[in-house]
Amino acid sequence: MIEKERILIQSPLFAFLLWGVSWFFLSSSYQGLGLVLAVLVFLRLWQIQNKKEHLLLVIVCLFASFLLLEEKKIIEAPFQEQEVSWLVKPKWETKEEKENQTSLIVEYKNQEYQLWLPKKKVPSAPFSYWQIKGVVQNGQKARFQHGFHECLYFRGKHLAGKIMGKDVTVCSPFLPSWHQKMQLWIQKKVHAFPSCTQKYINQLLLGKNMTEGEVKKAYRQLGVIHLLSLSGLQVLLMVWVVRKILWQCHLPREITFFCELVLLWNIYWFCGQGIGIIRSGLQYIFLRIFQHFSLKPTLYETWGLAFCCHWLFCPSLGLQVGAVLSYLLSLFAYFCFYEKEKHGSLLFFFLLCLVMSRFFFEVSIWSTFWNFIFAPLFTYLLIPFLFGYFFIFSFFSFAPLQQLVENALRQLDQLVIFGNQYNFSLTLKPFSSILLCLCLVTFLWYWQRRFFQQKTKGLWWMLLLLFILNPCTLKKEMNVIDIGQGDAILFSGSHYAQEHYLVDCGGKIGQQGPKREDAERNLIPFLKSKGVWKIKTLFITHADWDHMGNMVALAKNFQVEQVMYSLGCDKKGTFAREKAAWQKIQPKTKFVPLIAGKQEKNQTLTWKTLWPKEEGSGRNEDSLVLQVHLGKRKCLLLGDAPKEVENQLPSLTTDFIKLGHHGSHTSSDENCLRAWKPKIALISCGYHNRFHHPHPEVLAVLKKEKIPYYRTDLQGTITYQVSLLGKEKIQVAIP
Repeated sequence: MIEKERILIQSPLFAFLLWGVSWFFLSSSYQGLGLVLAVLVFLRLWQIQNKKEHLLLVIVCLFASFLLLEEKKIIEAPFQEQEVSWLVKPKWETKEEKENQTSLIVEYKNQEYQLWLPKKKVPSAPFSYWQIKGVVQNGQKARFQHGFHECLYFRGKHLAGKIMGKDVTVCSPFLPSWHQKMQLWIQKKVHAFPSCTQKYINQLLLGKNMTEGEVKKAYRQLGVIHLLSLSGLQVLLMVWVVRKILWQCHLPREITFFCELVLLWNIYWFCGQGIGIIRSGLQYIFLRIFQHFSLKPTLYETWGLAFCCHWLFCPSLGLQVGAVLSYLLSLFAYFCFYEKEKHGSLLFFFLLCLVMSRFFFEVSIWSTFWNFIFAPLFTYLLIPFLFGYFFIFSFFSFAPLQQLVENALRQLDQLVIFGNQYNFSLTLKPFSSILLCLCLVTFLWYWQRRFFQQKTKGLWWMLLLLFILNPCTLKKEMNVIDIGQGDAILFSGSHYAQEHYLVDCGGKIGQQGPKREDAERNLIPFLKSKGVWKIKTLFITHADWDHMGNMVALAKNFQVEQVMYSLGCDKKGTFAREKAAWQKIQPKTKFVPLIAGKQEKNQTLTWKTLWPKEEGSGRNEDSLVLQVHLGKRKCLLLGDAPKEVENQLPSLTTDFIKLGHHGSHTSSDENCLRAWKPKIALISCGYHNRFHHPHPEVLAVLKKEKIPYYRTDLQGTITYQVSLLGKEKIQVAIP
């Protein structure tokens, strides 16, 4: 093997191995397969020269993978919450504002928690103890597969949980450390800049996440969100400046290195302990250690060592999107700009598909083009400029220049938003662990070939294999989606070009203003995680907001062939407004009113309308009642139909029943349940909802009739699957 190829696969191979094996170890059923994969790759590496150089890193990789077994225990830990009244020590420098809430880190008994308070209740006493009354939680589990896992997020941030504060009282002051004073000073200096400049300084220099909004969404959909993880470049700039100054003073190499370590440690504390800062610092330390022993490391070696060392002490690193994007971008920069590798953009697109599908469920077709434009802009212009600009104008003020910079950054935001308007994103299901690791091993095998002409062919075959195999499914599914206090049920087919039917789309009660749609937190990510980009039919059972409030959000994100609704729904103002807004976004969508007797049969499912029998006005009494056949099973979907409607339905039997009105006592008549003989009841309601659904009376009826039930408030999304061979399975997100 020639030298260039040997160096090329050396460290990235360990990183990818660590990534793939770690994902295997997250699932107990794949532990043995993950270990076999690790051994096979290790044996392949053993054939490479200088095998001793690889042994330590392989051991680190395997050790880090075994540490993920501890992470699994955290995932399986039960959710807990309790009312508390604690005396906490706030870390004012961690304060962030999101919508009408403020979050910051507080310390209690040597453990750190994320505190959430309404903006109006946050005291202006940064260096005083606070008496907090509220509810402490150890972290919610993901409400659906591939969803946001709060436990792992807290683990990655080294937090014990979060506190939902209700009341706060300022107590005695404490003596702050000089680190805290300096961080507060930096924070005040940042707030002196205009808003858009603040946003980029916080994100790129201090490692603080940009507030969710139109700009951040545009960065994500263009496939350049990883550029906002470049917060480590300023570390190298500062260290380089200090090193040059110390060299001019003719200080010994050992003293210079010690001063650099002190500087790196302080940067780590001052700049928010961001992932990019840790990555850059570790890479620089390894580089200097190699140089001390007169070795000439490659950038791949320092990158791989930093990656493995970081993962060793933080096993959940690979589950943090910021960490993966930061390391991925730095590898891409080395690969394309330093080695000038002609296949670099293709490799980057390959990696981007894997990462974006895992975290965001979509990737921009034009991501390579936008990265070609924005990567040099951020790396060589924006970050160095912001570093010098912030350092100088923290002490001086020159309003015309500051306004000029602010306008330039606003134009950058507008450019990103404009580009996103003409962007085309490809929705991708998250790749399975088996498919992911097989593709990585295949790619590495191709890359080690001596024949360069085969590399491009191998990469293209790899991409083609990923895009062809990933959407394939051999199962039909029904998903009762956990969207809080509302209804949304997805039916999916079992063939390659899946057909998707959505019954209701949820909507947060009381949220009908310009705030971020509730759908962006649950419904849209779930649908994209299932590979949905087109919906054949959207059923709206009636005009209550918790059943149709996310219609516009759906229209912005998915193609919908037709919307079917109970006859008379458009008499209600809320539905009429949503319908008008929808038709402006997707004018080709058909709106079809339904009445009892309408039915349809296709290869995905068969459905029949049982109610309403006449035109209504969108009330609960006018709810669309559907009987759906999925495979050999029958599902009865009651919407919000009350008992009076249930008693007027035709005689029938069913296997699954979605209880009416989220389990309210106004629905689920005992005699009807006895006549329908359902095998399983499904209850869609929000966690700790203000209506106290499901009602104890309904649960008592289910227990009396010996009908097992599933609840989205306690168990998250409920999934029923049936394979082509007829094998059935019910899964819940939270066992």
